[in-house]
Amino acid sequence: MTMVWMGCNPPQKKTEKTVLYQEADYHFPYDLNNPEQVWKPARKLREISGLSFLSPDKIISIQDEKAYLFLLDNQKGKIVKKIKFGKDGDYEGVELVNNDVWVVKSNGKLYQVKNYLDKDKRETIKHKTALSKRNDVEGLAFDASDSTLLVACKGYPFLETQKNAQFFKAVYKFDLKTQKLIEKPYLLLALDSLKKFKNYSKSDELGIELVSIIDEAEGDPTLQPSGIAIHPQTKNIYILSSVGKTLLVLSPEGDMKAMLKLDRKLHPQPEGICFAPDGTLYISNEGRKTSKARVLVYKKK
Repeated sequence: MTMVWMGCNPPQKKTEKTVLYQEADYHFPYDLNNPEQVWKPARKLREISGLSFLSPDKIISIQDEKAYLFLLDNQKGKIVKKIKFGKDGDYEGVELVNNDVWVVKSNGKLYQVKNYLDKDKRETIKHKTALSKRNDVEGLAFDASDSTLLVACKGYPFLETQKNAQFFKAVYKFDLKTQKLIEKPYLLLALDSLKKFKNYSKSDELGIELVSIIDEAEGDPTLQPSGIAIHPQTKNIYILSSVGKTLLVLSPEGDMKAMLKLDRKLHPQPEGICFAPDGTLYISNEGRKTSKARVLVYKKK
């Protein structure tokens, strides 16, 4: 089922500095300014670009440019295993589905890694989709309710050229049963509906409009999805945006529950997001040339 989110009610009174919008009957369950832990994995994970919960003692991650799965211990975020799954490329999202690990490339190709822990039996199967480099895929999440993968596009929202594409971002679904991409957006996010919560000045709005015209796929910094995850208890959809340092929370039906601002000092480049079954939230940030990556761990309030 395709769901289109085009707008929302006027903003409620802000309850925290980080909260740009929150539904009157919804309470965001994390204090984004006070993580429980901050992990700093080894420099080989400096360009960390995706996370997925593996087990009570391990998180699985990937890094941009290298075809490796990195297993991190769930105490300090140390790398405990490194698994080669293919050729190097621009890998952006990772997700555990039953006994397989799925990885998405920025050009929309999906890689299914079977028997990923067994070197002798490990097999990587490539799945092409209708998405392309223009869509600039960055987020991947598993929806157990209908056995699909959510695929979030940072870039162009549609499969074919359409007018006014610069005003939207999209999330698609990949059906694991048919192993085909559903070619209508599952979520279509209207950027104009989000801008009013960011309190842009007139000069900011003019600048955004200008860069959007220059590059309609990625010009608008209001929201450019860099990660996506489904909360294991509420089933709400969390969409992370490195550009603009934003976190959206949508209901399973696609209605906005909250919009939050991330502190740039804590989250210089947020690229990955996942949850533990108990609701613990993990957000990964790429490192800089002189600094390591970091993974911030948040417990529910």
